[in-house]
Amino acid sequence: MSRKTTSVKHGLWLVLIGPDGVGKTSVANGVFCAVADHFESLRYHHWIPSWTHPLLAVVPPGGGRFEPGPSPDGFIGKLSSLLRLGRNVLRAWLGYLLRVRPDLQRGRLVLGDRYLFNYHLDPSSVRYGASSLWVRLALHVIPKPDLVISLVADPEVIHTRKAELTISEITDRLIRARALKPLGFNLVEISADAPLKAVIASVADAILRETSR
Repeated sequence: MSRKTTSVKHGLWLVLIGPDGVGKTSVANGVFCAVADHFESLRYHHWIPSWTHPLLAVVPPGGGRFEPGPSPDGFIGKLSSLLRLGRNVLRAWLGYLLRVRPDLQRGRLVLGDRYLFNYHLDPSSVRYGASSLWVRLALHVIPKPDLVISLVADPEVIHTRKAELTISEITDRLIRARALKPLGFNLVEISADAPLKAVIASVADAILRETSR
């Protein structure tokens, strides 16, 4: 059987971010179909890439659950936050070295949802209660995706899809996402207010532009 011919020699690691309800899972599924012919194959991870198991070949229904725990408080809570952050930075490096990088070397598209960016975008969802300075330091030392796409939309529209989030919380997360660019991430903002097919096409175009550099 002949090897698949693709338009890229090396894969690409993309992470989608955006408030819950903006449509990340639907976009991820559509992007997999839109760019499949340009990569050797496709892989997906939710949150931190696993280092103990191969990355998924499909996007699971719902993209994967992210259940927030109680927010820690006091010295013990802050200390446990920092320990979990350090552990997750280590897990990110293991996942990158043992899973993501080998997949990229095989010419695959690795598409992630959230990654460690929730520490910056929504600290309560990862039970983080320590200083944001440690988060910024962590974001400087973690393996960096080739491309981060921030899906944005009218906060009121997102609120109708995800009523658990207030309009203020949604707005805050959209603003925080823009701050990733000064932290050294290759961030592209794409409006999710457009029809789904148009959003998928915009994300696919951003991927192919990045691979052609």
